[in-house]
Amino acid sequence: MISDSVYKGVDRDVWPVPVVFVRKGRISIKGVKAEYVFLEDKSHEANFFIMPRFMGYDSKDSSDLEGMKDRKWSLDGGVEYSVTMPYFYDSKASISIAQDLLSESSGQEVKLQLKRMFDLRPFFIRPGVGAVKK
Repeated sequence: MISDSVYKGVDRDVWPVPVVFVRKGRISIKGVKAEYVFLEDKSHEANFFIMPRFMGYDSKDSSDLEGMKDRKWSLDGGVEYSVTMPYFYDSKASISIAQDLLSESSGQEVKLQLKRMFDLRPFFIRPGVGAVKK
């Protein structure tokens, strides 16, 4: 994973990320996100999750960050709810709420997303749109 910082003057980060998708019962791993599914039926799913928050910086990386505290990577935990809408082109809408579990930023995040799957056997494409409030 390559991530450009939102902070002026901070270098791009490169993180090796496994491309792993595993599910055993109610527990799954999707890339770097681990989930426990507590509600699941044909069109609804709700889960608890944990995942790393890679966005961090050293204040000495840029003069524009002078006076700000260093921010380290952290671990987010939260809950996510999604609904599949077959009547709306097989779209999937979801909302998630996450909290910084290690208190590195003491931040929260709310994310709304709408995605649609295009099955192009043997491949698929899942474009989406969303909004994030941090």
